[in-house]
Amino acid sequence: RHLEKDAAVTGSVETAGLWKKDKGPEEVVDAVLATLTAQGVKQPGVTPSTLRDVVMGKPSEINELSGGIARAGRKLGVATPTHDLILAALLPQELRARGEQ
Repeated sequence: RHLEKDAAVTGSVETAGLWKKDKGPEEVVDAVLATLTAQGVKQPGVTPSTLRDVVMGKPSEINELSGGIARAGRKLGVATPTHDLILAALLPQELRARGEQ
């Protein structure tokens, strides 16, 4: 929930509310989580590719996903604490997987 909220708030600020004008960040998060929950019911056991990459020690898109949201948040003055934490926790592993550390 916190991940989606960080992304929704950052996206809302960045686009000045031009997308989903009728919905605030909480409503966007609720809609995304409802969609993901419904998909999980249809396909139990399915995991995101980024999770599989991290677990297997392979390069992932963590810098592009959580890192992108964190960078956008800093640029816009929007706090993204959950994405900041995830990026800080997984960046050393990501660098090793890419042979950069």
